[in-house]
Formats: sequence, C-alpha cells, structure tokens
Amino acid sequence: MKEMKLVLKKVGSIGLALVVLSTVFAGMSQAASSETVNWKWNFYCANMEEEPVAKAYATQVIPRVKQRTNGKFNITPYWGKALGIKAMNYPPALASNAIQMAWTFSGYYAGDIPIIGAASLPMLTSSIEEYKGLSDITRKYYEKAYRNAYKGKVEIVAVSPYNWSEFVTTKPLVKNTDFSGMKIRVPDKMFMKWIGLLGGVGLTTSWSEMVPALHQGVVDGVGTAFESMTKAKLYEICKYVYLYDFGSGENHVIASSKALEALPQDYKNILLEELSKTDSYNWKCLIPVNEEHKKAIQLWKENGAEIIELTSAERKEVRDKTRPIWEDWEEKIGSDASEILKQFFVKFGH
Repeated sequence: MKEMKLVLKKVGSIGLALVVLSTVFAGMSQAASSETVNWKWNFYCANMEEEPVAKAYATQVIPRVKQRTNGKFNITPYWGKALGIKAMNYPPALASNAIQMAWTFSGYYAGDIPIIGAASLPMLTSSIEEYKGLSDITRKYYEKAYRNAYKGKVEIVAVSPYNWSEFVTTKPLVKNTDFSGMKIRVPDKMFMKWIGLLGGVGLTTSWSEMVPALHQGVVDGVGTAFESMTKAKLYEICKYVYLYDFGSGENHVIASSKALEALPQDYKNILLEELSKTDSYNWKCLIPVNEEHKKAIQLWKENGAEIIELTSAERKEVRDKTRPIWEDWEEKIGSDASEILKQFFVKFGH
C-alpha cells in the first residue's frame, strides 16, 4: 500500500488512471478464468438407486449438464445413506453448503413448511391430470415457502410425482367407502383423522412393526404408497386391494442457495433447464411410476389378492367425507392455502 501511494504521488492523475485500468483488466482476467474452473456438486438422494424418479434425475440431468459445460460442471449422486446424512437433515446440510443438491420426499419437511403438504391431502387428487395440475398451481407458493422456512438458504428447483397410495387389508371392508371395524396403519395424524371420518381407526405403527402387527391382528390393513407395500411383500398377508389412487406427496429437488449463486449464470441456466426437462419426463403420464404400479397390481393378483376399484360415485362419497381434512389444512396455513384450493377447484370442479 505504501508503494502504491508513492507511485500515485509521483505520477499524479496519470498514475491514478493506470491503477484504475489495471484493476479493470484484473477483473476481466478473473472473469475469464472462471471458465476454466471445475464445479463439483454432491447430489444426495433419499431413496436407493433403483427408485425410478430419482434415477431419472441422475441418469438424465447429470450427464447432460456435464456435456453442455464441456465437463466443467460435475455432479456426483450419492444414494441412500452414502453420505451419512438423514433425509430430515438435508435442508440444514444444504443451507451450510455441505451438500449442494438433494432429491427427497416433501413429507419430511411438511412440519417446517405445512403448505408443501398440499399433494398429501387425501383424495384431493385421484388422477394424473389432477396431480400434475395441483403441482403446477402450488409451485410458486412452494418456492416462497422454502425460502422463508430456511432463511433464503434453500431453494426448490424441481418437483416430480410420488407413487400412488392405496389401501390393502387382511379382510374386506363393510363397503368400499366404509372402514367401520377396521384398524388401518397410516403415515401420520392427518391420515388417522381421515380413517376416522371413513368410520375406522387409524394407527401409526412403525414400518418395521407393520408386518408383525398385520399377522397379530393389531392392524387390519395399511394405507400408503403402493410401491412400498409391494416391496414389503404385503401381498402375502393382505388379500384385498382398494384402489383409492390418492396422492401422498411429491418428490422435490432442493438446492443450496449459496451453491446456486456461486455458479456462473450460464451453468446455472443449464442446470435449471435440464432439471425442467427431467421434470417433464417424470410427469408425462407418471412414467415410469405408472408402469411400476401396473406391474405391482399384477403381482398382487398372482398372489391371490382381490383388486377393488372405486366407482365415480364412491370417489365422490369419499371426497365429501374427506373435506374437513382440506378445510383444517386451509385454516392452519391461511391465504396461500385458500388460493391454492380455490384455483384447484376452479380448474377441476370439485
């Protein structure tokens, strides 16, 4: 600094001009050098590698980003517990930039961000069109909610479908819309209330206790993602499948705001473009989730299960009984929730 002052003293305004020019050129040099930097991100996936929607992000987004940046932006996927971070702890890990991007289930964070539970509202959606329509409506509200919940340090950058949820039971229902006399294992308190509205009793046994509970008659059935129940081989115990086709959440890709801001703008644009393409792929008729669902139904049939589909009138009956759940959610969250439901009802006429 002393030397710089001495030079300025000697050359006056000419020296000052030279200092300014040298600063400009230094900045230009630094900007140019950013093109040679190798950007390395971790992409952490809550489920295992065979999960079809997560696999689509890993096999489509990652190689395309690498190709379009000439190998300068590399994203490494880690599956399950490979990094030793539980899915519940992804947001703080992202906020601290310990990981840069994560694929996860929205239900993990609904406690911190209640509005992202919209797709989990029972029977609000029961078709692909409704499911995708709700996702389109909620996206801007989710973006705001993630920023607010995690003080601007976590962003939602992609939304994809979760598998359909169904009910499977060890004995038949009184009728397709009546759970009287049934004890059903469900994921949380909201679904416990729903089963109560349908005449039954909802219980929240742990997943590890579920099979023994079915064998012992502690519960008479389960309501959750059909793919998960199929992997657990519940078709060996439960011989009645009620195809309610209710949405039970969404999969979100969330990212570190710090990591996103540090990326060169063209790299950030490439990442978001490729995530959007894979979003579209995952939502296109829920491929490959629907194919897996069809295969699962066939497997249950082969193991002696009876498959029961609800009629349109039965779906309406269940929805009418379910409305108090939606109203509770709306009251808890406020105006944004009201606006989401209003837009959804206008679009789909419920």
